[in-house]
Amino acid sequence: MLEIYITPKKENEDKSQVAEALLQRILKKKGYTQKPVIKKNDYGKPFLDNMKGFHFNISHSGDYVGIAVSDQVVGFDLQKKETQKDVMAIAKRWFNKEEVKELKKTSMYHRHEHFYDIWTKKESYMKYTGLGFALPMKYFRIGKNDGRCTVFQDGNPLSQIELTGLSWQQDYRMAICSERDLKPEVIPMY
Repeated sequence: MLEIYITPKKENEDKSQVAEALLQRILKKKGYTQKPVIKKNDYGKPFLDNMKGFHFNISHSGDYVGIAVSDQVVGFDLQKKETQKDVMAIAKRWFNKEEVKELKKTSMYHRHEHFYDIWTKKESYMKYTGLGFALPMKYFRIGKNDGRCTVFQDGNPLSQIELTGLSWQQDYRMAICSERDLKPEVIPMY
């Protein structure tokens, strides 16, 4: 099971409060009646201490907050695509050299889309590990192995990792990182 719940956030709303309210709605929808005990690991990744087997990951960008929910460890990233950004400058700062070369080869017309595809997959993996930005983006790359999108470290594919990229609305890109090839169901919550 892998579900992505997405809800709009008003400009003046606190994203953390919106995320917490969304998590409460998800738990209620799933039939959980006990009050969740939310804790964070040493790097800030939240988890439910009293609900084993219920995994989630939160992301927010622009006008939306999203939560990926699974029965296994999951990493999730949602990004609003900002076409005015100099994505090559950002990539040179954060991406692996091979990813920068790949992005440079991409036509100008598709470059922003490709950048956000790489970025969301990288960040979803970083969140999956529980390290977040303590795991530098340059230390690994996103690539294909046997037709699957996965993470490469030291040139070797991490065969147990599966990355899935998705579009949301017209201006958003998101990605899921998990241990199995799960097709996420996107569930808008208004």
